[in-house]
Amino acid sequence: MKRMILSLILSAALAAGALAPAFAGTEREMAAEDYETLAHWVFSDEAGYSAGSLTDNSLKILDQSGRRNDLLLMTQKMPAGQNADESLSFSANVLRGASGPIGTSLRSLKFSPVSGRGAYFATAPGELDEEEFMSGYTFEIIFSARDSGQWAGVIGKRGTPNSAYDIRTDWHAEMDGSSQGSFNIGGSNDYTNAEVTGDLQLTFNNTNVKTHNPLTLNNNYQSCIWSDSYGITRDRLHYAVIRNDGVATVLYIDGLPVLRSDNHNIPQPGIDKLDGLGWVIGANYGYLKGAYFNGVNNWGQTTDNLLSREEFLALERAGSLGEPQFKGEIQEIRLTKGFRPDSGLLIPNNAGVVPDRVYTDKLGNNDDVEFLARPENYNFVFVPDTQYYVQYKRDVDGGSLILNSMLKWVGDNRKKYNIFGLSHLGDITENNSSPRSDVEWAAASKSFEILDEARMPYTVLPGNHDWRPNFLAAFPESRNKDKGVEFATSATPAVDPTNGLTRVGGGYSSYMIVRGGSYDYLVLSAGGPNSGSSNIGGVSGAQGDELNWCLAVLRAHKDLPTIVMEHSSGNTVVNNLINPFPQVFMHVWGHLSGSYAQWAVPGAAYANPGYWNIQIDYQSDVYGGNGWLDVFEFDEAAGTITARTFSPWAARKLKESATGSSWWKSLPRQDQAVYPFDVKNLTRYLEDSSVLTGYKNTVSGGSGLVTGNKPGGAGAGVLPLDFDSRFEGLAKAAPRLSVELETGTVKKGDYFDAAVSFDQIVASNAAGIVLNFDGTKFVYKGFEPAEGVTLLTEDGEDGAAALTLMVADGKTKSYGKARFQAKEDAAFADDASRLEVVVHYVLRGNDGDKSIIAVTAEGSILTDSGEGPNLEAPTLIDLSDIIDMFGRDSESPEWNSRYKRYDCNGDGRIDILDIVYVARRL
Repeated sequence: MKRMILSLILSAALAAGALAPAFAGTEREMAAEDYETLAHWVFSDEAGYSAGSLTDNSLKILDQSGRRNDLLLMTQKMPAGQNADESLSFSANVLRGASGPIGTSLRSLKFSPVSGRGAYFATAPGELDEEEFMSGYTFEIIFSARDSGQWAGVIGKRGTPNSAYDIRTDWHAEMDGSSQGSFNIGGSNDYTNAEVTGDLQLTFNNTNVKTHNPLTLNNNYQSCIWSDSYGITRDRLHYAVIRNDGVATVLYIDGLPVLRSDNHNIPQPGIDKLDGLGWVIGANYGYLKGAYFNGVNNWGQTTDNLLSREEFLALERAGSLGEPQFKGEIQEIRLTKGFRPDSGLLIPNNAGVVPDRVYTDKLGNNDDVEFLARPENYNFVFVPDTQYYVQYKRDVDGGSLILNSMLKWVGDNRKKYNIFGLSHLGDITENNSSPRSDVEWAAASKSFEILDEARMPYTVLPGNHDWRPNFLAAFPESRNKDKGVEFATSATPAVDPTNGLTRVGGGYSSYMIVRGGSYDYLVLSAGGPNSGSSNIGGVSGAQGDELNWCLAVLRAHKDLPTIVMEHSSGNTVVNNLINPFPQVFMHVWGHLSGSYAQWAVPGAAYANPGYWNIQIDYQSDVYGGNGWLDVFEFDEAAGTITARTFSPWAARKLKESATGSSWWKSLPRQDQAVYPFDVKNLTRYLEDSSVLTGYKNTVSGGSGLVTGNKPGGAGAGVLPLDFDSRFEGLAKAAPRLSVELETGTVKKGDYFDAAVSFDQIVASNAAGIVLNFDGTKFVYKGFEPAEGVTLLTEDGEDGAAALTLMVADGKTKSYGKARFQAKEDAAFADDASRLEVVVHYVLRGNDGDKSIIAVTAEGSILTDSGEGPNLEAPTLIDLSDIIDMFGRDSESPEWNSRYKRYDCNGDGRIDILDIVYVARRL
């Protein structure tokens, strides 16, 4: 994907012995005496802010801090005979005017290099260069950016090349107007309108980086902090703040923190002095054109090129060194030693900046969301690219902070919102090489344990960022075997019913069959060695095997409505796994920024009558996606699927910041703040917010696409789907009976209920229920029928109860609740007792004939002996057990049955206080 890159390259050296353990990432507020302004430049021709003139190349930008770190005009990069006013000019475009010391006539300085060459500014060697910022720093820049080549510098430091300039290791160490590391802007030159957006990048270049920052390298060489991918809009003034508290560095754009900050995994203190050669504004030459990094060029070829100092400077003078200079406008830059609190920033508390962001004009608020329009509806969840969450927001427990919130919401609300399945769309992680990939895969795997504990059916597939052996290790086929659904990966043979051939892939694809409403759905995640480019098919080898396995699965389940997932949409999947199969009604993928839904109709040569083609990915949006996932509500009665984009992460933060919960207090400081996009944007609909930008009736045939009208009769965010007609000929699922114990563990004398219900509405007006249980432990105490259900007869004996029920309108999903009591003299142990429910109901067929249908369900009654661990005289095993439980709380699955007894202080959470309580009593 082409994109503009804006980067601040800062050389960060760690003193000997300064490497700290993993940092939790909380920025600290510092007292006023802990920070001081080292340089402050206002790029205006208003009196007092500058001196001299552009026309005679004498312009000087005066330092407002009083430290005399003035910016001097540099002309080395200008063509011979050119004056500075040919590449520099003053503009009336400003972000802040009358506030503070800035006058109403403030202006900005516009940099317009010609053919990548023009005037720039630099400080003379002095006090500013001696500062190493070991106590932290706050850099503020108000700027706008235009299209230019990559790595065109905004601000940075000069460096000195070795006597023999080794392009493999010293490409970042230059002089005479170039910088060791700088605030850079660059990217592609293919902008088509003023709204095209790009990145901001803060890069640490130093020979120590590779040793000290092994988890945050860029191309195995640089340690980077990136803004949200589309956080910088061309020709618009932005306010960037880079704050470091001596350990962590966080980047803010227009008042919003960015996700991709190295703020909790790697300590980043200090900035090198770099031989005291001064700071540079508006120029950077990070590498030669056709750059060679560490002896490897853009095509992976090695080189032994060595340049002498004279050769290096000759190339620089000829304009062959690096990419074009900065192109855009700079209004103001302030460099501060130490951490400035929000109130001390150029724009205090970011007033007047955030409300102007595009994120605040979207509709939808979590408080108004209803995920079920009617009780019989059901939801499926799609989780798009999560790579930045596991790269930059790994939790102290080993999972991912944001991903944990997303998956916990799904697990907690599985029953409340009838969530029948979840699929991850690939790019689970960001990096493919160790050690970065190791910690990222560990975090991703740990986060998905939340769904494992909740017994939530899900599929995952690898994206182009996911190293395949690591994917197979993190998500083996055995991981989903106990979810209560039919599940398999391509590591297991699939028999093709058309020819009897056995197909086996590499384990990258998977399917599950899950119940939703009236149907059993086949959910197929088509992955493979090249799934990032959607090339799971290919022509031979593992790719062909993967495709053939998916084909065998589809051919074996032609009677099931099917959803097909892949990471990046491509012809291999569409032509082989979708168009030929009429049961496929939805194709979902991620990978690319932005989302849309369109109704695709294959040509006459194909069997598929039409399917929804839906792309979902938010990684380039605010905060790397801000924890957004998509919840699709299936409404069979209305004939619709409603698509909602929702952030459990933002919702939880919004809720718990108001209460000051322990979870909220444990967040890094920049995550504790609640920003406008946490309030807005929690739910976004197809057309209202352009997340899914509406749908088109796209007819594919012959050599092109023909776009028709939008299907009528549907509101925003609603995908029309007439279930009866679209799934005609496909099998409806038989109702499934379930018995659910609405309690945790049961102790002697406890009362508890068992709810008896179906997973869909059953058209029956009469039923008989038999409940079988252990009569030596429990006593039947009665039955509470559900609304619309009448209890006709009831007979309870030791170990059994028999009921007859009437359903007046002949439609029910729940029969009601049976109540039991645990006997006071029961012999309880810490185990489970079986509860069996047998239901016979009358079903009227389409021809009017009636038949009796028998179904059975089982539940487990967890019993508690009342003994539990002796926490007053614990053993080392008790200590080990409670350490295993660290971080669990009252919302965790199995809290009542397993963890609660270790909650020593009764605060609903297993934390360090409980562990210390046990440890002190050993």
